[in-house]
Amino acid sequence: MTHLIEQESKLPVLLVHGLGDTGARMRHIQHALQQAGWTAVQSLTLVPNDGSLSIEDMAAQVAQAAHALRTDSGSAAIDMLGFSMGGVVARYMIQRLDGHTFVRRFITLSAPNHGTLTAYLRNGDGIRQMRPASALLDDLNTAATWGKTEVWSYWTPFDLMIVPARSSALPHAINGTIPVLVHRWMTSDRRVMRAIIQTLSMPAPA
Repeated sequence: MTHLIEQESKLPVLLVHGLGDTGARMRHIQHALQQAGWTAVQSLTLVPNDGSLSIEDMAAQVAQAAHALRTDSGSAAIDMLGFSMGGVVARYMIQRLDGHTFVRRFITLSAPNHGTLTAYLRNGDGIRQMRPASALLDDLNTAATWGKTEVWSYWTPFDLMIVPARSSALPHAINGTIPVLVHRWMTSDRRVMRAIIQTLSMPAPA
């Protein structure tokens, strides 16, 4: 019975990378989950990955990958994790598309949930939407629609990519800080890996 419960807690997981990255950025998380017993972990690559596409259009790619993962795995529900820009893209899919109907747990890692000042350094539809007080972020933060999805946000107070770092704090979520020194190390730090595994391993609420 215990083994059955453990297997049921390990739903398929979809990983979403950040700006300028590919699915390879999430390889450490994918490996850590597989080593911990997950059998269906997928990391998609957003195209293009430079922020020129809007958050809404990138979220449509995430939705397509999420539905494909459900079909391929035969699981009605999945878990999701988004790093940096990927956290906002995945948020949009959950909150504004149909993700809240089938995503059990969602984790953001150092995502600009309230925007980042570094987004003023570049242009692109998606990048402009990650600026503080953008219409898209204001909408997501003031009218959160999570359905039954359980939500966590882990971030580092030393982040120099998400400025200010506290912008990663997510409304209506369980928030936690992990003192990782560099933004991109959030996808490889062992403490972050442990937090992800612990979060996704939690038993379903009664």
